[in-house]
Amino acid sequence: MGRISQQRLTVDRKYHFIAMPLFMDVHRDVDATVDDVIEAHEKDVETQEEYDVEYLNYWVDEEEGAVFCLFEGPSKEAGEKVHEHAHGLTADEIHKVHQGEPSH
Repeated sequence: MGRISQQRLTVDRKYHFIAMPLFMDVHRDVDATVDDVIEAHEKDVETQEEYDVEYLNYWVDEEEGAVFCLFEGPSKEAGEKVHEHAHGLTADEIHKVHQGEPSH
């Protein structure tokens, strides 16, 4: 069984605890600096609560023009709405992912 200790939990109508799904979004052909991405991420964090989303981390590949954002939320669409509302820079792809166990 996977660990859920680091994931947010929500409660359904029958009061069961359910781990929020984890998503990775991918932005391609991004013409932005790391500082631009930091600013966009800060705007996501300011907006995320409205959509019950939590942006957890991001990665930038300036050479390839790619940005990857990791978030928890009820759906792909909720994460996309955060981007739309916060800064308008929507993802090209969003994937539901499961966190693996770290190697020792």
